[in-house]
Amino acid sequence: MLVRNIIEVKNVTKDYGKGKGIFDVDITVMKGEVFGFLGPNETGLYR
Repeated sequence: MLVRNIIEVKNVTKDYGKGKGIFDVDITVMKGEVFGFLGPNETGLYR
């Protein structure tokens, strides 16, 4: 059975002006996995 990546991002960096919030992050989510990205105050971010 072929396992596929549903989401794959590489080398993500997010700059907030004075500093980087995320630096050079790789994320892979495979079929059937549940993934959440939490901030420092343990909340998700919607924009």
